[in-house]
Amino acid sequence: MPELIDQLEACRAIGTYLDERTLAADTEVAQLVIATYERASDTFASMTCLMPPSYTVQGAMLARSLFEDVAVSHWLVLNEEDPDWLLQRFFRHRAAMRLHEARVRRSIGWDIPDVSDISDDEDELKTEFGLYAQRDWWGIRKDGTKLSMAALVEILTETSRFQPRLKGEQPIFMQIYSSIHKLNTQCLHHTAVGLKLHLDSAGRAPVVYQPLSEFEVLFAGYWLHAQLIYLTLEVAGEDAREFESLFLHGLYNVLGRASHLPEELKRARPPSRPV
Repeated sequence: MPELIDQLEACRAIGTYLDERTLAADTEVAQLVIATYERASDTFASMTCLMPPSYTVQGAMLARSLFEDVAVSHWLVLNEEDPDWLLQRFFRHRAAMRLHEARVRRSIGWDIPDVSDISDDEDELKTEFGLYAQRDWWGIRKDGTKLSMAALVEILTETSRFQPRLKGEQPIFMQIYSSIHKLNTQCLHHTAVGLKLHLDSAGRAPVVYQPLSEFEVLFAGYWLHAQLIYLTLEVAGEDAREFESLFLHGLYNVLGRASHLPEELKRARPPSRPV
């Protein structure tokens, strides 16, 4: 328990680092990144609140959302020199969601929001995002081809812009995607991974177990949330050296003491330089 308390304190230290700070957002890309950080900050705080009662599966579900916020924010910044095609995709997806909501509310007899400003685009938006506006707005390359999460992670990992944060001595971001993010996705959906009962096909009594440890959830959340703070400081034109000292202290002196921290993650340090 003392080790868990120390881990939670390290998480809260970075989780509140940007509190009470006014961040500049003079471009639409910066506005989206900062808005994503604010959402993710609440997600990360919620994760830490779930750990003392050991709601680790639910914490893993939230970590999955955190991963997507990290990936999408970095994709926006990677395209900040020519962002219009991607930003327009975001705005068009927002319109598609509004139209879908209006269709659903109409079908069940609820009050319908005013969508007259976008109603002429309804058929085109259905084609672009699907009947239920279910396609990801970010899941596209500039040439219009589909972009999967796996492909996006590979792009972000290999670009020099985000090295060595996302790829130092080891491709940390890709490793988290391949292992931890996969596990978190399995926890989100109804799979055997997310159940606390290990059923036996031979008919013997099920075994109750803990699918994940608090550390596994907190480590993923800690590292992912830190990447969003780095990125938010960058788009706001802020120096990251103070935050980096705080982040590294928690990573190596607190969470790094856990024996099951992967060796490659212990070795792969983020940059020691201002943003």
